[in-house]
Amino acid sequence: MSIEPSKEDKKAIEIARKFNIRLGTLKCTVFALFEQGYFCHEVKFILNNSIGNPYDEIIYKKNTIKTYYSEWESKKQKMH
Repeated sequence: MSIEPSKEDKKAIEIARKFNIRLGTLKCTVFALFEQGYFCHEVKFILNNSIGNPYDEIIYKKNTIKTYYSEWESKKQKMH
């Protein structure tokens, strides 16, 4: 019996390896969205919308997303 990961799982594993971050974390999810070309405000919207109405409450704080963006940019620059 062969178990094959889904496309989403493969992408998450690729991101985690590429940036040396923990698989399955919020950071890994956010980095994957940045890699797809989304901006901070779009990432925040997507994350909040995935767990309910993004306008009800601020669940994922803007500063957390911006911190992850800075870290993502820094790690990308070190790769080049």
